Amino acid sequence: MTDPTHSPIQFERHGNGVGVLVINNPPVNALSQPVRSALLHWLERLQSDPLVRSIVITGRDRSFIGGADIREMDGPLLEPGLPTVLDALESSAKPVVAAIGKVALGGGAELALACHKRVASTNAKLGFPEVKLGIIPGAAGVPRLVRLVDPTIALELVASGKPIDVIRAAQIGAIDEAVPDDQLWETSIALASGLAGSPPRRTSELAIASFNQVDFDKAYARWSAKARGQVSVISAVEVVKHAVGTSFEVSAAHTREVFLKLRQSEQAAALRYQFFSERAAQRVPGLDGSLARAVTKVAIIGAGTMGCGIAGACLRAGYSTVLIDSNAPMRDAARPKIAESLSRTAKVELWSEAEVNARLSRLTLSGALTDIGTADLVIEAVYEDEGVKKSIMALIDEHAAPNAVVATNTSYLDVDGLAALLREPSRFVGIHFFAPAEIMRLVEVVRGRKSGLDILATAIAFARSLGKVPVVSSVCDGFIVNRILAAYRREMESLVLEGASPYQIDEALESFGMAMGPFATADLSGLDIAWARRKRIAAAGVTPEVTVADQLCELGRFGRKVGAGWYQYHEGLRKPDPLVLDLITEASARCDMFRRTVSAEEITAQALATMVNEACGILEDGIALRASDIDVAIVNGLGFPAWRGGPLYCADQFGLAALNDHAARRPNGTSSTIDWSPLFRQCLASGERISDLPQTAGNSPT
Repeated sequence: MTDPTHSPIQFERHGNGVGVLVINNPPVNALSQPVRSALLHWLERLQSDPLVRSIVITGRDRSFIGGADIREMDGPLLEPGLPTVLDALESSAKPVVAAIGKVALGGGAELALACHKRVASTNAKLGFPEVKLGIIPGAAGVPRLVRLVDPTIALELVASGKPIDVIRAAQIGAIDEAVPDDQLWETSIALASGLAGSPPRRTSELAIASFNQVDFDKAYARWSAKARGQVSVISAVEVVKHAVGTSFEVSAAHTREVFLKLRQSEQAAALRYQFFSERAAQRVPGLDGSLARAVTKVAIIGAGTMGCGIAGACLRAGYSTVLIDSNAPMRDAARPKIAESLSRTAKVELWSEAEVNARLSRLTLSGALTDIGTADLVIEAVYEDEGVKKSIMALIDEHAAPNAVVATNTSYLDVDGLAALLREPSRFVGIHFFAPAEIMRLVEVVRGRKSGLDILATAIAFARSLGKVPVVSSVCDGFIVNRILAAYRREMESLVLEGASPYQIDEALESFGMAMGPFATADLSGLDIAWARRKRIAAAGVTPEVTVADQLCELGRFGRKVGAGWYQYHEGLRKPDPLVLDLITEASARCDMFRRTVSAEEITAQALATMVNEACGILEDGIALRASDIDVAIVNGLGFPAWRGGPLYCADQFGLAALNDHAARRPNGTSSTIDWSPLFRQCLASGERISDLPQTAGNSPT
């Protein structure tokens, strides 16, 4: 047995000739170079050990392998490479069993497939998340996978990057046996012992699993279209298709070639930046995460679109949830709406009907605010109206438990002003979800001036428990995402008056990689929300220019929820609307604008420049903790392509000087509407990377 303090692999002997290799590389047993080297050493050594007749590979602390060491991705390849290790593993003359606890992800999943048998605990997950880092499985994981699993399912696994639970993995053939966690060890040892002396079943020698070609072709076409320019997704479906039609050796070589090319790509670098930025966003200076309070029951006030979405997210995560609304028809509509949402998730997550019903059973609908009294967390999610929200705050203060965390889902309103209505403003925080709340990953955790550190820690932990990405923001109009969105929309609406159509702008930005263009996004969110903000600003003495968006709202065209906004909506289809184009032409004439041709290049450059400039202002005002937090927020809240890293990272790659030149050029001879912030000018002059900057002002939690 090796010294566990000096080696990433410990060797243990068990009865009946079973040798166990335990990977010990915390926190996730990543397949770093020392682990690969030690694993190869032990695999070779055990071939000549007469006392070892079979082998089990597992991880310390009932875990397995969380993937590759991402820190190695920026440097040269370090030997031995994972393909070398896995070839040695699969060619072992002695049977090798993978004992999988917790996770087998990326390289860990590839290693498991190279073993001769796989046993996993029922609470574990298996997956290939490489596309999210701009790469594909690079150690023959794909050609092995299609020999165990229907290639159509394999394509979905590799292209989506989403892990699956072990029950599903066993159903599709990726895992041989799923057992309770406390039986993983003894089952794996017994299986390895029983295999001793038998010829190993090598995955690479199996035939391609049976599949339906029509279904495969449909999945291939769907994912190719869904990639939206992300090369790793396109490459993932292509290597699965290649693996189905070639020998293992040819496919393994081809996959490795594609992997090595992607590894050095700009998209992979951008996605690694996003990966590390998401993790950095969880770290708040001066904040100890252990301060987070326990939350078991959540009360949500407001059964509208956002309230139902938040309730759905809570039920998915297993929370006991009470949804409160005094409007009986809205309450009646809430349960079927949430049930439908859970059913859609079930199709993706492969939940059983019993699992869906179990989650739905945790939902209570009520018309009485007194029912918030037993909740650990109360979230106000009523309509975005300051007067309505303030009246609700007074009632929450009266009926919530004294130790309950109180939160608002406001998109724009002053969190400090709402907190002041509570007797204990220190227990108040903003928890801002994005529509649709059950799907969108971002949650802005809005830190008020008096928010307690324990309250802030609780909000962050709660968001993470929902599978969301929390980003901390200080208080300002619109916080991070909606502040940038407001500037971005203004600039795009300006281009509409100059000659672009909203449909051309959406098409250009979706081709750039945005999940949705600004006008389609506005329709999805609801035009009335931004309209309410503009009216609120006007009431405060700032009179904004009447826009086409205002006219649409005056006509009752609030977006997708009413069937009309910038677009027409009918039977789920989105179509351009001639009425909107007429309103735009009339507005251009009122403004004495000579309409011109606007190129896709100008649209994307102006959009990027506007986002970057407003982000610089957010850093200057101390609203975000760091530039990378803004990139995380805009990728996950506004649908900016992750493979471009976020607007600030993208601007650094584009070049600040080039971005400045693009924004300054106006084909009609007018000057840019962008007044560059001091921080942008500073970086332009100094050569600093904007995406590396911390906030330049503002308050830390302490």
